[in-house]
Amino acid sequence: MATKGSERYNLRKLRTEDIKDIVVLSFGFFGIGFFIPTYIYIMLNFLLKSSIPKSILLGSFYSELILIAFFKEKILFLFEMTRTAIGRRTPYILVFGTMSAFLLSTIYNLLTVDKNLFSLVFVVITFNFSLFIYALSLLGMLEDKKNYFNRMLLNLQPTLWSIIGAVWSYGYSVRLLTTDSNREIVSHASLLFFFSVFAVAFLIVEDKKYKVELSVSEKAEIYDKFQAKKISWKVLNTSSQQILKYGLAKVLLYQIEFLLPLHAWYLLNIRKGIPTEFDSAKTLYFFVLGYVLNTVLVTFFKNYSKKLDLLGPVSTAFALFIYATTFILPTTGWLFTSVFLVGFLICHQIQKRLGFTLPGIVRFLSEYNSNNETNRFESRPVNLLGVYISVILAGSLIDVIGIQSSSYILGLLIAGLVVIELLTSHAKIKNK
Repeated sequence: MATKGSERYNLRKLRTEDIKDIVVLSFGFFGIGFFIPTYIYIMLNFLLKSSIPKSILLGSFYSELILIAFFKEKILFLFEMTRTAIGRRTPYILVFGTMSAFLLSTIYNLLTVDKNLFSLVFVVITFNFSLFIYALSLLGMLEDKKNYFNRMLLNLQPTLWSIIGAVWSYGYSVRLLTTDSNREIVSHASLLFFFSVFAVAFLIVEDKKYKVELSVSEKAEIYDKFQAKKISWKVLNTSSQQILKYGLAKVLLYQIEFLLPLHAWYLLNIRKGIPTEFDSAKTLYFFVLGYVLNTVLVTFFKNYSKKLDLLGPVSTAFALFIYATTFILPTTGWLFTSVFLVGFLICHQIQKRLGFTLPGIVRFLSEYNSNNETNRFESRPVNLLGVYISVILAGSLIDVIGIQSSSYILGLLIAGLVVIELLTSHAKIKNK
């Protein structure tokens, strides 16, 4: 492990090429961090107002869970086997990054029509697939560019610039629901992302070894490596309590994007009696602000992180209890405050269970971790499919009994989570 002194020495040894790569990759992560929230906001707005069944919309919206479960390892294997005149990552970054930028505008045009359901679902799934491959390629290029001198700085880039891009974009995208310039805002996000794609593709030159054809022995070595770490569909021998904790954490992470706005829409619509899409979408913005603030504190202040570990699930239970009070006190100010506290207090617990996640890439690469081996249980396909089924069931529940009854069920689930977290913390204290 390098000391602080050696890290300072490493930084002085940075080459001009290293500095250029760090800057360009930073722009790449900022681009994807800025791009994804715009997609989330336009889909959330459509989810709130559309008459299309929520189960169908959510099934396409969260289709990246299926992509991760079935195709992630196969795509990573394909990346390793690819060799072209311009490198192994660059072709995927260029093609699928460009497709993603184009498809976001296409999705927005289809949302305004609200007629052709098949086209909408097909384009949304294609968009998720394109952005999923682009994100994997971008992270792969970052790993390829690491060396002894720049490793420390490159490790910070996904987190730092995804956070900056996500916070900037969430604030910027709120205007989607308050202005008539929706198309202009979507085009701005797509254009910025498009520039970031081309910057990464053309300004970063891949190593010469990735531009020559693989030998038979190299192909066999790559194949054996991926076979050795192939993830089984079988569940490991874990306790039912551990499975429940991991499952609840992942379900909470994914469903937060539509449960919070739908809950806010119901509560505020009852109080105001007028459309409240803007306020409901802002709940996600405040959640992300709380999430990001806690992420920064945990990352840069170790004493704070240790004290947060001592609180354990009690902090999560407290956050969920605060959010449950919004059912009794449905005011705009308290709702935004409680959502901010939920993001702030549950962030650390979710990261401990799921591995470190990034606000910009979290929808597509929740399994990304600097040490992927520590995240093997959660990334098993059967667990991802379980979360996907829970999302579909939540959408079906809203379709059958409506937002009002579903909102009450959400309150009961939150109360159940509070009890589970408190019981878990009590058991830990008792064992100690």
